[in-house]
Amino acid sequence: MLGITGEQAAALKTRRRLLAGPDGIEIWPQNLKPWSLFRRVATQWRTAGPAGQPIGLDYTALAFVARVERCRVTPDLLDDIQAMEAAALDVWRARRR
Repeated sequence: MLGITGEQAAALKTRRRLLAGPDGIEIWPQNLKPWSLFRRVATQWRTAGPAGQPIGLDYTALAFVARVERCRVTPDLLDDIQAMEAAALDVWRARRR
């Protein structure tokens, strides 16, 4: 298969499953890097207030994970991450109402 081993093909299939949502939505190739990085920092939210409401991602953790992943955080990549961050915060706010 495309000059890769069976083990590599299985790893790609596993990665593809991890990047698909429960409803089967797949990630477009141009969104793979931002989505992957966003998922890797999904537990790194800053919180505030007595209820510990999420207020945004911890960008120190984002920089660390990007470094570990050997991923250069460009302005475009940061824009993509911040768009996902804003969408997640909107969902949390709507659920609180």
